[in-house]
Amino acid sequence: MNDILRKRDNETDFEWKVRLGVNKVKREVPYVDYDWQELVNILNLECSSDHFRKLSYAYTEYTDYMNQKKIDNVSQETLDEINEKLLEIKKEKVKLQDERNLVNNKIRQMARKESLMDYIKDEIHKLSLEKPMINKFTHNYNSSGNDAVLIASDWHVGLEVENYLNKYNLDICKERLNKLCERSIRYCKLNNVDVLHCCFLGDLLSGEIHNILRLQNQLSLSEQLVVASELVSEFIYNLSKDIKYITVHLIDGNHDRSIQLKNEALDRDTYLGVIREFVKLRIKNLSNVAFVDNTHDDEITTMNVKGHKFAAMHGHNINRSKVSYQMNNMLDSMFDYVLLGHFHQAAEEMQYKCQVITNGSLVGSDMYSKKLKLHTYPMQKLLMVNEEDGVYCSYNIRVD
Repeated sequence: MNDILRKRDNETDFEWKVRLGVNKVKREVPYVDYDWQELVNILNLECSSDHFRKLSYAYTEYTDYMNQKKIDNVSQETLDEINEKLLEIKKEKVKLQDERNLVNNKIRQMARKESLMDYIKDEIHKLSLEKPMINKFTHNYNSSGNDAVLIASDWHVGLEVENYLNKYNLDICKERLNKLCERSIRYCKLNNVDVLHCCFLGDLLSGEIHNILRLQNQLSLSEQLVVASELVSEFIYNLSKDIKYITVHLIDGNHDRSIQLKNEALDRDTYLGVIREFVKLRIKNLSNVAFVDNTHDDEITTMNVKGHKFAAMHGHNINRSKVSYQMNNMLDSMFDYVLLGHFHQAAEEMQYKCQVITNGSLVGSDMYSKKLKLHTYPMQKLLMVNEEDGVYCSYNIRVD
């Protein structure tokens, strides 16, 4: 028998009978399906089910009358106090529910990351067997030539675009990366470059930070992570075959965020750590490649190139028109160059004594830029640096 039908402690037989009868009339007890004869049997009454039903309607009418009388006798001040207490209780219930939802969301995100890591570890192992990355480049760490800085950002691997301005998918992404690699090597040889600093400035994958991206994406999130990480690794590997020495810098972008809602995401809620560990494992046997850890946090990296100070970030958390002031103030240092991604529009401008250099994107025009009538070519920037002049030459490498 359902517990709600049992007689309660300190409840008289009459009170028990009234309670069950009123509940049956008002149907206030959910999920308990019983008829009048069953109630008569449970209560052990010596009357018919029809008689008990009629009594129960009378009990209900009297109960309602007494309850209303009690309310009428209560002062308005007391009623206001009761309503205020009820409101507080409801508020606390909502807060508790919100906290529970937030905790459950965090648990889901953590479980998702753990499953992704397991999946990616398996993929790395398979790739290491199928496509090992090992070179035998004989290098000289004492640079006698120039340095170069390659700004690689906004690849948005996994995104699919098709409109009258542009077409982009995984196959086109790979074609464009091959062009970028070939031309970067050519320009580095032309400028007698010994050291190439590869700065990957975020948004390497399309991600799922907006619902509209789920519709535009060609690849699932787990596929994006593996494919983007492998494309970065292969890109570095191909460069390492022809360039004496390479440093690798990886930082965060907004599309790398692992939490969809920006306001609920912490700094560590990002897939960058997954990409970084993947790339580190894949390129660990390249003798002329060094992976450089970020100097401050995952949003900023700094470099000294031929005696000139560089700061690099994605750009989603800064004001581009004030970035030199913000960086110099935040890091308490005067930078000669600030490198940015994010904006998908190649640009170079002087802010006081600091040159701000903004990269393009590998995608080119997408749905967003088409909507705003902002057509742009797919391109990435390659900077040539020497001691005398700093950045003496910059290449806008178009890959369309």
